[in-house]
Amino acid sequence: MRFLGDAGSRSYAICYPAGLELCRAFVAGDPARFHTLLTERTRVRDLLATVL
Repeated sequence: MRFLGDAGSRSYAICYPAGLELCRAFVAGDPARFHTLLTERTRVRDLLATVL
């Protein structure tokens, strides 16, 4: 509970689930995309461009 009460840590409670959803949408069951996600530098805007 201390973690959630800390002003600097509050954003993590939202960022992790949102990032997971974005990564799942990007990968979409494709092993090659999963490999790309793990091995290359990928920006959020690049993930969004692919998903949207």
